[in-house]
Amino acid sequence: MTGPALFFHADAVEGAGKDLVGPRAGGQSFLRGFLAHVPGDTVHAVTEDRKAVDILEGAVKALGETRPLSTRTLRGTEDFTTAGTVFFPGPGYLYAAWRRQAFGADRCSLVGITHTVSTRRVIEGLHHLMTDPVEDWDAIICTSRAAHSIVARQMEKELRSSATGSGRRVCRCRNCPSSRWAFTPPTLPRRTVRGRG
Repeated sequence: MTGPALFFHADAVEGAGKDLVGPRAGGQSFLRGFLAHVPGDTVHAVTEDRKAVDILEGAVKALGETRPLSTRTLRGTEDFTTAGTVFFPGPGYLYAAWRRQAFGADRCSLVGITHTVSTRRVIEGLHHLMTDPVEDWDAIICTSRAAHSIVARQMEKELRSSATGSGRRVCRCRNCPSSRWAFTPPTLPRRTVRGRG
């Protein structure tokens, strides 16, 4: 079994000459957890460019990872879709959805996650989801009801301000305003997770 590829940004982890700030500490902790739990004989990663690969290799080695590291870049002609899933540590996919078109949209899924959702970069990333070639198998994981509310509200604003009303579904959440206009998802059984209903 192979695990997903992690998109790694060079500024996402602690390192020599970098100020210690919350996002870097969180990125370092996430990388440690990813390495501890990702299955497979090889760790897969995607970076924006080759310079970030060197930083990633150093960070992975410093965390004691012994498996080989397979890296691809978004820039250039490398096929970054080989792992089947690329996980982005934010709610956007940079330009990966466009780059994926060169290899076939069905080659991989792009998965993002919300953390801080009120920064300009995050809101711009959500905006791009409305115009990028996002597929049905791509996803954004909302980590809280508050984050989901912000994502839903931003998507609703994007839909209202769209002159063409592209008709594309972005969110699959049953209660999300951005999904109501596009489709009705099937009713899924409710599962209890850690005592929450």
